[in-house]
Amino acid sequence: MNPETHYLLLLSDGTRLGEMTTSHEGNGHIEAVHALTVGPHAIGLSLLDISTFASQTTVMRSDPATFNVTIAQSTASESTARHQGAHDVTTTSADKQDEENVNNALQDKTIPAVVHWTESGVSTSLLDPNFTVSVGKYQDSGLLVSISGNATGSRVILINLTKDASPNFGSGALLVTLDGAPIQQASSFLQVLKAQPTDPARYMIFSTSSGWQLLVSIPHFSLHTLAILPVVASTLSNILMVDAPLLALSILAVSSLFAIAYARRPRAYI
Repeated sequence: MNPETHYLLLLSDGTRLGEMTTSHEGNGHIEAVHALTVGPHAIGLSLLDISTFASQTTVMRSDPATFNVTIAQSTASESTARHQGAHDVTTTSADKQDEENVNNALQDKTIPAVVHWTESGVSTSLLDPNFTVSVGKYQDSGLLVSISGNATGSRVILINLTKDASPNFGSGALLVTLDGAPIQQASSFLQVLKAQPTDPARYMIFSTSSGWQLLVSIPHFSLHTLAILPVVASTLSNILMVDAPLLALSILAVSSLFAIAYARRPRAYI
């Protein structure tokens, strides 16, 4: 993009999603999370150059301008919820070797991004500049992580959850999905940190002195949405769950369409 330029990201209905000012090299990043209500939506994005106060210029627009999606909601029984991917939480106590393996993965950027989930909120640490990551709420107590990157091979997302945060990974059940599809718990640490491109996505939870570490393997990269929903066992039978494919569609349609428009745009430099 143009260097040292101020941009505004808008939904097609005029909702302001975020702003950014590009660097000297023309790089910029906007983290935008917008909750959609149950029902039909026409989703589209546009990027405006707002460097000049008197005028705003549209520099990119999603193609097509809007994409129709529908968010559905249904009451899931316990058996249905489990069939859709909620599993009893199984945690493993991290030993010194596990901690060393995680530290090595952080250093060599096998883990390109870390999400910190504490009592005060959620924040992210980006370790690899080839990736972008943003977070948002899922249901009342869950988390959505949107991550994209230009990389080959598998990568791992690390989510640090402190004991003072809500929810609690120590009990109940957990629903973890990648792009709307439930994923399974790994049977070993290596299934996550040493995942191959042909392997399915898996997750593993380690208990530490300060809380828990949730590691999720993503075998190949483009744009992905990770959803994490802790479920209290006693309320599993009456939890309201957004249908997973529609949830993924609502998030990925926005990002994917905008990515298409971005890739097709004419390059603009000063």
